[in-house]
Amino acid sequence: MSLALDSDPRQGLQQPGAQRPTLFLDVSPLIEDQWTGIPVFTSRLARALLGSNGCELRFAYEGTVVPDELVRRALDWQTGSELRSVLDDLSPEVRVPIPFHSTLLYPSVKPRCGLAAREASVIHDLSTIFMPEFHDEANVRYHLAHFGRELATNDITFFVSEASRDLFLNSFCLPGMRHDVLLQYVDWPEAFPHIAANDLPLALPRYFVLVGTLEPRKNIGVILRAMADPRMRRLHCYVIGRRGWKVDEFLAEADRDGTVRTRVTFTGFISEYTKYRLIAGAEFLAFPSVYEGFGIPALEALSLGVPVVAAASSSLVEVVGEGGTFFDPFSVEGFINAVRELAHRRKQPDFAAKVAKAAGQFGPEVMVKPVLRWLTAMRADPRNRTEILRLAATLSLRLISAPES
Repeated sequence: MSLALDSDPRQGLQQPGAQRPTLFLDVSPLIEDQWTGIPVFTSRLARALLGSNGCELRFAYEGTVVPDELVRRALDWQTGSELRSVLDDLSPEVRVPIPFHSTLLYPSVKPRCGLAAREASVIHDLSTIFMPEFHDEANVRYHLAHFGRELATNDITFFVSEASRDLFLNSFCLPGMRHDVLLQYVDWPEAFPHIAANDLPLALPRYFVLVGTLEPRKNIGVILRAMADPRMRRLHCYVIGRRGWKVDEFLAEADRDGTVRTRVTFTGFISEYTKYRLIAGAEFLAFPSVYEGFGIPALEALSLGVPVVAAASSSLVEVVGEGGTFFDPFSVEGFINAVRELAHRRKQPDFAAKVAKAAGQFGPEVMVKPVLRWLTAMRADPRNRTEILRLAATLSLRLISAPES
């Protein structure tokens, strides 16, 4: 696909005397066909910044300027198919590098460092450092390979929750490192409630949902074992997301008599509207993860008035608040008791208000504030980079000592 350059990619670059600072947002996560996780985070950050008057937002990919209208179309369509096709076809002579004096924000890891005078990146997941046993070795190597250098070249580092930031800062002594928390929000398409109101009701049994790619740290095993308990026999579970790895092992272990398989449905990837309807009709959303950087499915449920039964771990307590109940992520009995407690709490007249209040703490204006604070702040003192590079060396030792896959 060729790009019709009906606008100059250079258009909008900050000029001397401009009133608002210009920020380049790296759109690498948006080139995926199906947006989940970090691509969704990136799209929400882009829309929040576009709706803010605090900066002039421009877009970048691999250090070159991306025409605004191309990204805006991707945001409208919620897919990066066209974006990826156009960017792949751009010839070198058409590509315009972003000016070095620019400010560049990576919504995830930095594939390249030092392209702009001021850079920042967002740390989503620290489990590869603190819980490598829950990851494939190749995944750990990928995340740790350039982690220290990324932090050392950041003017500021954003974390996606207070819990993630506290875990990092309490584990590593990095005086002078600038940091902030960049909280996500939920923005269902405006048409969804109207479409659902005119749609046929879901002909499903009583059920709860679990959302996310199924990998060991998502801890689905505790849910499957709980489903084998007679006290859970009246509930069906819909697991929304990619099947991941070790799920069959967990299912075989939990389903001794074959009854669990009949009440657990793995939907695979589904449309955003189907996910919306499944969550909205659920008794609750289960979130048993041992570790989460933020936990957007919990906030998605709360935004629809659906409470959450969550593991008392990492960021989940911070996100769910009074909008649900909590349990020890390693306790089947704890999960079942939390489900029973939720049934009692739902009868309380103020519980619906508590769920709404938990969801209402997050919004576009909350997400952009840390970015705008950074844009108007002075550049960070680079003296802290020595300490950060020492951290890089420490992390590299893990890679050196670990055998190759």
